Amino acid sequence: MKQRVITAVVALIIFIPILIVGGPWVDLAAAVLALVGISEIFIMRKKIIVSVEALVAALGTLAVVLPDQYLKWILQTGLSRIDLLGIFMMVLLLLTVTSKNKTNFDNVSVTMLGILYVGTGFHYFDMARNQGSLALLMFGMLIVWLTDSGAYIFGRAFGKHKLWPAISPNKTWEGSIGGVVIAMIFAAIYGQFFDFGYSLPVLILIALFLSIWGQLGDLVESALKRYYGVKDSGKFCRGTAVFSIVLTVCCLSYQCYTGSASFNVELVSAIPEEGFHAGDNYLVHYYFRYHRNRARVRPLLLCEALRRVSA
Repeated sequence: MKQRVITAVVALIIFIPILIVGGPWVDLAAAVLALVGISEIFIMRKKIIVSVEALVAALGTLAVVLPDQYLKWILQTGLSRIDLLGIFMMVLLLLTVTSKNKTNFDNVSVTMLGILYVGTGFHYFDMARNQGSLALLMFGMLIVWLTDSGAYIFGRAFGKHKLWPAISPNKTWEGSIGGVVIAMIFAAIYGQFFDFGYSLPVLILIALFLSIWGQLGDLVESALKRYYGVKDSGKFCRGTAVFSIVLTVCCLSYQCYTGSASFNVELVSAIPEEGFHAGDNYLVHYYFRYHRNRARVRPLLLCEALRRVSA
């Protein structure tokens, strides 16, 4: 826990200014951290990071992480990200021949899974900030960190029943439930200051889901470490195993947020643009207009005309 707190403090000092500024700086940070993440997977597997396989994995990860504007010159040819991943996979499969099975099919499978696991997480980390908002990104990150901290505190104080001893012997049901409660309380307070287009009860339910999902991801991380026989999944930044779970939760937060925003935009766009005429009956509706620049959803009073139908 001490190492995690130290890592979190250092990360805040370095990354908070970058997150506040946003834009290309977040793109760069996401790309660099993704490269560190995929290299950690190679180190955990006791694989050489200075190799053709690692180079292909790095390029594949960047192809998933980077926003469209950085891949425009490729995407304009008609290729999609899926096509790029297919090309990288074929290159890795060719290595099974040229390396005389020093790179085998199991290696290729794990490498491709690592590309998707790391790349997708950091892609939505970037999207949550640059296409969403700083408030949205911090919501996802704080949900995970507060769940993790709450689970540790409640587990140490009240933990008696083991959650999953075969995978993570220190986790308890009491700690897990305590972490979820802390996350839900945080969401209730956070929702008073930032509007994501959901009512407070729905936002609390989203926090409940994200908190549980984050803990499941933490168990997956523990299973991964146990399989490869390592104490921590990070050598460059120890104590940051939970950060990969942050990325997954950011992905889900962004999907919930854009789902709400796109729904509200659809309501607004459905209103006829022609003017209203005197003598018409008017029915007043409340809709929401999505302000992308401020990443907020604000109520807007609009009138929809109901034409009189003559008999």
